[in-house]
Amino acid sequence: KTLSGVLRPDSGEILFRGEPTEVSSPLVARRLGMETVYQDLALASDLDVGANIFLGQEIRRRGILGKLGVRDDKAMARSSNEVLKSLSVNLPGSGTEVGYLSGGQRQSVAVARSVSWATNVLILDEPTAALGVLQTRRVLELVRKVADRGLAVILVSHSMPDVFAVADRIQVLRLGKRVAMLARSETSMEQVIAAMTGADR
Repeated sequence: KTLSGVLRPDSGEILFRGEPTEVSSPLVARRLGMETVYQDLALASDLDVGANIFLGQEIRRRGILGKLGVRDDKAMARSSNEVLKSLSVNLPGSGTEVGYLSGGQRQSVAVARSVSWATNVLILDEPTAALGVLQTRRVLELVRKVADRGLAVILVSHSMPDVFAVADRIQVLRLGKRVAMLARSETSMEQVIAAMTGADR
């Protein structure tokens, strides 16, 4: 929440591209190209997939009265389908209401929405919480695909299998402090758990 501008830090600093940066609000984070998928997903269940991906950033075309314009649902549906296809996300269609989707499909919509707007960093908060085995696998494949496209991904998770499935680097926080920085290729699940619990001391 600090990185995404929701909370102000009590101390320390945030470096963005090596420069101290004040992320004073979610709008500032968005201007820096940072998007966050929260654990509750923040989707509107009564809106369709396309409307959710463009929520707050709707495509508009000029209206009859000039300046106001009207929402361009066709353009949003077209763009949404392109994003979903590029991420290999299979859904019934961008016109489907999100409330009718499974947990894994909703997670995919939330990730696709953030990927549509993030240019630098994507933050995912417990993206596989409450998902089944198959849905978890699909979400992790999506996370890896996003990272392979060159976007920096910060994955917050307590699930060690998930972390080891997608992470390049692992940072362990305990009681609000960073206690370990580990390369996934050079560490084991046991070492990470020991750092989490304090058993490595």
